[in-house]
Amino acid sequence: VARRLVTHHLLKHAAPAAVKLFGEIPEEVSQFVQDSINSADVVIVDQNLEYDTESFVGTDLIQQLAAKGFQGLMCVRSANSSEEDEQFYLGKGAHCMLGKDMLGS
Repeated sequence: VARRLVTHHLLKHAAPAAVKLFGEIPEEVSQFVQDSINSADVVIVDQNLEYDTESFVGTDLIQQLAAKGFQGLMCVRSANSSEEDEQFYLGKGAHCMLGKDMLGS
């Protein structure tokens, strides 16, 4: 539901050419990195991606993207949105943080 809500708000308010969702299953995480390098201008990663069999950290994905030459905007979406958390995300290479408490219509 949260992934679809973010997509809805992006399409409604930002009018991008395309929005592509990843992360429904763990196997999509590596596909996300490669596809983002090839075709994305903006990426939004959840800081804590937890699945039954494994977990991923969004800032690790941001560091992978940066190391592979991604030049677009990199955002972290997290329920942990204190000033200290934001500084941590920025220190790992994110350009901005989006709190999960953001409301929209």
